Amino acid sequence: MFSNYIRPILVFLIFGIFSCNNGKSPIIYPEGLEFLSLENTSDSICMTCGNQILIYHNFDESSLYIFSPKFQWAELKRKYPDVGIVSVFEGNDKEFLIKELTKLEYPWPVFYDKNRQFFSLNKFDTVDKKNKNFIPFHLKNGTAIDYAEVGVFPYLEEELNKILKVED
Repeated sequence: MFSNYIRPILVFLIFGIFSCNNGKSPIIYPEGLEFLSLENTSDSICMTCGNQILIYHNFDESSLYIFSPKFQWAELKRKYPDVGIVSVFEGNDKEFLIKELTKLEYPWPVFYDKNRQFFSLNKFDTVDKKNKNFIPFHLKNGTAIDYAEVGVFPYLEEELNKILKVED
């Protein structure tokens, strides 16, 4: 009788452990993502770079302030030209996104995901982060290896130096 209760609990725990996105999963890019080239950015996103920073952001639920020059995006681009920056934005107003990122001088083109496919395909609802509207990862060959501290440039720089030093 006791084992009848334990078996379903064990199945639930095992399923829960293996179904969660622990931040070390290959990233899936749905076909519906739209590439947006902003003023003063390159015409491509380095999807083949061995080291990347992935930033997912739902701009309907969270401010775009983190993408302002105060967070040293241009410095990141200058100091780490071989690190690809993959930004995926979700929200309802694409024109607002383009206008705001251009005004904020965000230095990379971005992907726009109107249908929230990227979030659900990558199971970001299971990510161990309180704010699920802004999720940054370090990627190694397309696989998430750790969260990225993109809000504080010295911390991000320290993380990148550790990741890049491992390769040398």
